[in-house]
Amino acid sequence: MDVLYSNTFWTAISASAAVIAIVLSQMQPLKIFSKRKKPLLTFPVQCAVTHYIGKPSLNIFIGIDNESRHDIKIVSIKSIIKKSSDKSSIELPINAYFGTSPQDQMLKSFIPFTLKAGSSWANNLQFYTPIAGESDNNLRKIIKIYKEIKAENATSPNRINYFEHDSELEKKIDSLFKANKYWTEGQYHINLEIKTTNEKCSINAAFDFYLYQIDIQTMEEMFKHDVMYGGSILYQTIDHIVYPSINMER
Repeated sequence: MDVLYSNTFWTAISASAAVIAIVLSQMQPLKIFSKRKKPLLTFPVQCAVTHYIGKPSLNIFIGIDNESRHDIKIVSIKSIIKKSSDKSSIELPINAYFGTSPQDQMLKSFIPFTLKAGSSWANNLQFYTPIAGESDNNLRKIIKIYKEIKAENATSPNRINYFEHDSELEKKIDSLFKANKYWTEGQYHINLEIKTTNEKCSINAAFDFYLYQIDIQTMEEMFKHDVMYGGSILYQTIDHIVYPSINMER
């Protein structure tokens, strides 16, 4: 089974979700968007930025309050990310969402839902696009090598929880990381699009954040360390996360 959807992966992701939820749940709302007929949208003062072997992932808490007299059906949520130093942008759809407390960390797939009049929906949203194509093929080959090493270690009298990488395997991992890498030092502009069946109720919210060199080093150095023990390959890690401050666009 693909590591992205294995039980081990989702268990580890849930652990990561718990860490993110604890941090984001302690933050006060930064801004509430309110326009006639539109729901109220609440943000925290920070978001969570991480990656999976370089592949970008954005996690942010949002609260949606429907204070109108009519039900609103939310059909899609996505984020469009643009680096200030790059003319192009990437689109990350909502991959999953989870609750706002450590006790509610079961990842749920997003499906269109109806927000009843007078009700609210508040969750931590994960925006991410799984590894695919040639990168996915290369990842599968690397996973196979890791599993072979793990099997050999299991029968060795001197086994340790450490993967002795040969130079070729190191090159494969480094190449895969560089092929997927997106986060670098700089400012990022985010456009959050929440679409409803009634276009008048759809919401567009814009904000930005800055990633410093220390943020990039933190994520990359933790990855390089953990991958020596099978982290991010045989199981997902929970510590490749930084929390940049959000600046709302007015």
